[in-house]
Amino acid sequence: MLHVYGVLGDPWEGSKPFGTQNAHLASIATELRTYHEEFDNAEHERKIRELLGTAEKVIFLGFGFHPNNLQLLFPNYEFHDTQLWGTSMGCENSESFARAQRTQGSRFESVNCTDFLRNVGVAILDKPWIV
Repeated sequence: MLHVYGVLGDPWEGSKPFGTQNAHLASIATELRTYHEEFDNAEHERKIRELLGTAEKVIFLGFGFHPNNLQLLFPNYEFHDTQLWGTSMGCENSESFARAQRTQGSRFESVNCTDFLRNVGVAILDKPWIV
């Protein structure tokens, strides 16, 4: 799972486990960004584009489809041959969502994240995963 705006920990090596006792939150929180902040890490951006450029499916959970967010992931709305799946609750009137929805093989549902995963979990991974 890729958190574009950062995690508490290293975005590529993994986040700190829940309940970590020896975390220095002030220092690791510097890895977090909001979509209002400038994205100034060229290496991080390159890795994001590399991952998304080779992905078969990208699943958006609670994404919101804000144009800035979608442009960060897919500049100029170039989705390549990637299938886009995810939740779309409250996004139905967004132009950026409409562009994503038009991609071939896309599947979106206006439900919460849990219901989406229950509904399409098998199709996403091509095997059962929710017991």
